[in-house]
Amino acid sequence: MKILFEILTIATSAIAAYCWFKSANTALTKIGPGIDALDLVKDLSNDLQIAAKWNYLAATMTGVSVVVQVIARVL
Repeated sequence: MKILFEILTIATSAIAAYCWFKSANTALTKIGPGIDALDLVKDLSNDLQIAAKWNYLAATMTGVSVVVQVIARVL
């Protein structure tokens, strides 16, 4: 049973690392000065929402990994 939790720990940690990587590699729309750049604000907002989604998933998987590690240590 303990080996199962050790494998889950590694798997959830790997998934969390992948999510952090995807979050860090999210390309943001570049916005320069000027009134013409206002059209790009919505695109930037969408890019930031995508990055936030990956951050949320990474933080969730990190929390799951910690819980699984605690259970593995108790066993």
